[in-house]
Amino acid sequence: MLNWVDTDWIAPVDPVASAVTRVLYAGNLGYTQGFETAVEAMRLLPAEVELELVGDGNAAEHVRRLVEDMPRIHVRPPVPQEEFPALLAAAHVQLVLQRRVGAGANLPSKIGPYLASGRPVVASIDPTTPAADLLEKSGGALIVPPEDPAALAQALGRLHDDRGLRDDLAQRGRAYAVHALGRDAALARLEREFLGD
Repeated sequence: MLNWVDTDWIAPVDPVASAVTRVLYAGNLGYTQGFETAVEAMRLLPAEVELELVGDGNAAEHVRRLVEDMPRIHVRPPVPQEEFPALLAAAHVQLVLQRRVGAGANLPSKIGPYLASGRPVVASIDPTTPAADLLEKSGGALIVPPEDPAALAQALGRLHDDRGLRDDLAQRGRAYAVHALGRDAALARLEREFLGD
């Protein structure tokens, strides 16, 4: 069953005009994400790309050590629930990370809010997973192989350089969130589950 998202609570806000592209990862700071991939990708990107890692988890201290020499990567704790939409709106690009070993173990709950926020998604995940399938269907994401810093850097670099591509992916992702992941779609799915077609 797909996760649902409140597309009224999380809605697009025009991004702040800036020469800097802000990339956001919000969620579990765990070992299954493979933050080494993101850190190495950032080393390949220009100074105008910044990464914010917001969350907590069993790898939080490890992540902080990884980024000690990377002033363009900021790690901070989770925000209160009421601040979550503003956190998403402050980014230009949303990031999904999963190690290959964790492929298919879960469908990251962040995907629905990411798409609803009206921002493009870059996903470093196994392309055979349900998460990759959902993102492919959304039309709102660039999907790259997991644990491949060069591929991740290339995707982030494309979105940094191409505002038109960013806007196109953002609009497609938002439309998909409303149509397929919003409250009405979720209720219709539940009704089919309980009552049948």
